[in-house]
Order: sequence, then C-alpha cells, then structure tokens
Amino acid sequence: MRGLAALLGAILVLATMGLTACSREACLPADLQLSGSDLAGGAAVTVSSDAAACDLALDQGTTYELTFVAADESWPLGDVEPAADGQFSVEVTVPHDAPDGRASIDVTGSPYDECRDTGSCVGYQVDLRVGS
Repeated sequence: MRGLAALLGAILVLATMGLTACSREACLPADLQLSGSDLAGGAAVTVSSDAAACDLALDQGTTYELTFVAADESWPLGDVEPAADGQFSVEVTVPHDAPDGRASIDVTGSPYDECRDTGSCVGYQVDLRVGS
C-alpha cells in the first residue's frame, strides 16, 4: 500500500510539472491600458503597458502584433516593439467599419502566447466599446 501511495505521488508530481506554464508565478507582462473605452469607428486610441514586475527576458527585436476584434471579425492594427521590460505605448485607429458594441484589442507575440492553462491567463487583450 505504501508503495502504491509513493507511485501515485510521483505520477502527480510529474503530471503537474507541465501545467505551470501560466501559473500565478509565471512572468507575464503588465495589464494593457487604453486611452478610452467608448470609441467610435475611426477614433485614435493609445494602447500601452507598463513595465512588468518581473524579468520577461524579451529578446531584442521582439514585436507584439495588435488586432482589433469585434463581432467575430478582426482587423490588423500593426506591430509594436516593447522595451526589454515589456513597456510600450502605441496609437492605433479603431477600424472605420467596426460594428457598434463590445470589442477588444488583442496582442499576440507576448509571453501570454505561451499560456497553456486557460483558467489562469486567457490572453493579452483589453476590452472596449464601439459607439455609444
């Protein structure tokens, strides 16, 4: 019985080793910030992020890609090169033909892309509302 308990314990340790990709201890960028939340199509908005509270270990030349997402459609907004600490600020334009309602600006290319645990980190995005 004691051998079975030890075996089960070892299996549990090995199984959880692969699940730490996005735990609370993972080094992730700071939250995204937006210069406004209720915007019209064609409006300029600044998307930014402060420095991370940990060492992101970003390589020089790392770029994040920004995408506007609304009503199951997406529009590329361009790229931004974050500083080594993850800090960045970039002005983008809400697509002129974006539908009114809930939308988001999604960022890919960051450490959030490494997340395997959707319960603790879904992605790197900021929500907004188009129209009034």
